[in-house]
Amino acid sequence: HGSIHSFPTRRSSDLRASTSMGQTPQAWSTASATDITLDRLADIHSEVDRQGILYRKADLDFGILRKDSHLKAQQRARAAAVYRSQIQLRPADPSPLAAAVCAFVRQVLYDIDGFASSEQGLLSAAAYGYAGAEVVWRTPRDLAVTVGGRSFTVKQARGIASLEWMHPRMFRWHPLKRKMLLQVGAEYFDPFTTEDGRPTNKLILHQGDADSDPHNGGYMFAAEPLHFLKHQSVARWSVTLELLGIQTPYMQYEGGGMGEDPYAPDEDFTAAQSFLGMLGRGRPALLNRKFGKVELTPAPQGVDARGQHLAIAGYINSELSKLVVGQTLSAEAGGAGSYALATFQGDSKEDVSVIDARRSADTHQAQTVRYIVLENVYALARAFGASPQQILAVTPRCYRVMDRRIDPVQRLGMFVAAKKELGADIDLEQMSEELNIRLM
Repeated sequence: HGSIHSFPTRRSSDLRASTSMGQTPQAWSTASATDITLDRLADIHSEVDRQGILYRKADLDFGILRKDSHLKAQQRARAAAVYRSQIQLRPADPSPLAAAVCAFVRQVLYDIDGFASSEQGLLSAAAYGYAGAEVVWRTPRDLAVTVGGRSFTVKQARGIASLEWMHPRMFRWHPLKRKMLLQVGAEYFDPFTTEDGRPTNKLILHQGDADSDPHNGGYMFAAEPLHFLKHQSVARWSVTLELLGIQTPYMQYEGGGMGEDPYAPDEDFTAAQSFLGMLGRGRPALLNRKFGKVELTPAPQGVDARGQHLAIAGYINSELSKLVVGQTLSAEAGGAGSYALATFQGDSKEDVSVIDARRSADTHQAQTVRYIVLENVYALARAFGASPQQILAVTPRCYRVMDRRIDPVQRLGMFVAAKKELGADIDLEQMSEELNIRLM
C-alpha cells in the first residue's frame, strides 16, 4: 500500500506543490461517465469503503458532474448561495488587540485572488464528500492595518496569494489512522504536518457531511446509479425516436382498373418519387391523380415527451434535485403547485444553503484563519506589542449571514433599532460587509 511520509513543503512564497500529485497525471483518468455498469459501481464503492482508495470514484464523479447537465446546474445553484453570503469576521473579544488582529486577518482575506471561486471549489465537497485547496503564500511584505482610527504596520507579513483547488483523485483515506493523506504515485504524505511535526499550514480540507467520514460522504454515492439509469432511459428514447419518431410521407397507386396495367409504369414511379422528394420545399409539382393523396405514417404512442423513457428521466432528475438542493420546484416546473408548497420547498433549499454556509465558516475558522494567524504570530506580536500566546488567544471568529426572509432594508432596520432603541455600539465594518455599503 505504499509508505507514508510527511507533506513535502517549502517556505517559498508562490510554490504550488500539488500539481504533480495523484495516482497518475490528472489528464489520465481511470474512469469516465461512459463506461458505467452497476457491477462497476459496486466494485468502486467497495474499494472506497474497505481500503480508502478514492481515485477511481473521484474520476468517475468528475466525469459525471462534467457531462450531466442537470447535476451541474444543481451544484451551481447550491454554490450560488455562498456567493451571496460573503465570509465575515468578528473579533474574538471586545479588546483592542482582538480588533487589531481581526482587521489584519480581514485584510489578508480580502487580498486573496479569486477567493469566491476558491470557495466554490471547496463546496464541491457536497458532491465528493471532501474537497481540498492548497494555500499558496505570498512573499513576506509590510502590510498596513487600520483599526479604531489607528494605523499599524505589520512588517514582513505573510499573505495568501491564492487557494488552489485540488482534484479529489489526489487524496487517500487511511482506514487505520482515520485521516486524509495525499498520494504521489505509490506513496502517501501527511498534508498537515512536516517531518519534524510542525504544522504545514498548506492544505485546507473541507468536509461535505458532518455525519460521516470525508471519504464516505457526498451526494454522488446516491447520484451515480440515478445518473446511470437516466442515461439508459435517454439512450433508449433516442433510439426509439430515430427508428419510429419520424413521420414518412407515402402514396398508394390506385391504377390497375379494367383494361389497365395493375403496376405503375417506370415513368410514373419516377414522377411519384420526385414529387415526394419536393415536399416541404415550396416548389410546385404535378402528379397524376391515380396515385391518390399523400399520407403520413402514424406516430407511435409514447414516442413524444409523454413516453415512458422520458418520464423515467424526468423522475430521476426530480430525485437528483431533491438530493442536491433539497427541492424540485426551481428545477422542474410541474403542472400544479401552490404558494404554500413553493414556500415550503424554498425553506428546504435554504436549509441546505445554511448548512453549507455554516460548515464553510467552520472550515475557514479552523484552518484558513488559523493558518494566517500562525504564519504571522511573531510579526503581529511585534506590531501590536503583545506576546505570541496573546495573539493566538484572539484569533478572529468566522461567520456568514444567510436568511432569505430578511431583505437588506429589514437588515438595515435591525442595525438602526439596535443603535437607537438599545443604545448598542454598531460594528460599521459588519454593517458594511452585510449590506454592501461602502463606508468613506
